[in-house]
Parts: sequence; structure tokens; C-alpha cells
Amino acid sequence: MRLPSHLYTLHLFIHSDYVSVVYPQTLFAIFATLSPAFPGTAGKAVWSTEDGDYPFRIRIMLAIFWIQLQLLVLDTSNQRHPDSIAEDTINKSWRPIPSRRMTPEGTRHLLIAGILVTYMASCIIGTSTETLVLFTLNWLYNDIG
Repeated sequence: MRLPSHLYTLHLFIHSDYVSVVYPQTLFAIFATLSPAFPGTAGKAVWSTEDGDYPFRIRIMLAIFWIQLQLLVLDTSNQRHPDSIAEDTINKSWRPIPSRRMTPEGTRHLLIAGILVTYMASCIIGTSTETLVLFTLNWLYNDIG
């Protein structure tokens, strides 16, 4: 598979959540990034200004990137379970597992990689605490029930 195909597969995991998750959270993030208390603004970073604050356009891009990473972790965690696969086969057959673009085992590997990448990115931008909370809630919901 080529890179565009892999990126498209990642998109298929989160596609149905754009209207209900990505767009509202992005609007919330835009308003939140206007606040000087936005996570990551206190420390120095690669894109920070001299006073340690991210420029607004970088704050927005980081927030959108973070939302997408979190959603990918949440969706891969949820969509790999047998009940979800059965439901998606009927209702959302275009998703990666029912369409056979990925196996449940491959999705589990993607989930592990997604957790690692998301946590590392969160440490860089200063949202590691929020990420750990979301990971815990995700685990409680999808794996503990």
C-alpha cells in the first residue's frame, strides 16, 4: 500500500465523527486557544515565541492535530471489538475493518502506535495530563464497559 492509501484508511476510522466530534471540538479549541491559559503556552517549544507562548495560528494547528490524534485512538479502540465490527458491517460497511482494509489485529497494532504517538505529541505540546485522562476514559468505556 502507498502512503495515500494508508492516510485514507486512517481517515475512514474517524470519518463519521467529523460532524459530531471534530467540528464542534475544533470550534471549542479555537476559542480555547484565544486564552493565555491554553495548555502548552507556559513552556518553551519548537514553535514558541521568545516569551514561551505559541503564536495563535500554531495553537490552532496543534489543537486540531491533537483532536484528530485523540479521535483516532478512541475510534480504533472502539471499532476493533467484535460487537462494533458486527454493527459496522451492517451500518458502516466502508469502515476499515468491515471493508477488509484492516484486520482487528492490525487495528490493535494501530491503536498501540496511536497511543504512543499521541502521548509523545501531547508531551511536546503540553497536554499530557489531558491525554492521560482521555486514554483512561477510553479504556474504561471500550475495554471495561
